[in-house]
Amino acid sequence: MAAIGAVFDYYAGTKRRASPLLQKLGLEWLPRLIREPQRVWRRMFVSAPVFVYWVLKEKVRQVLHGRS
Repeated sequence: MAAIGAVFDYYAGTKRRASPLLQKLGLEWLPRLIREPQRVWRRMFVSAPVFVYWVLKEKVRQVLHGRS
């Protein structure tokens, strides 16, 4: 599975990428959140944590049932 995010916008030249420093720090999402908070906030603070919860829950289930 791969996250696409704004990669199409970057390649099309319709959006600028974050600075190399923010990219290196893993904060490339921060300028997008600041520029477009009403569009991006739900994905960042609602959907993403729910997805991480589901992944962790499945991993714990696999460990408890002897699968990896």
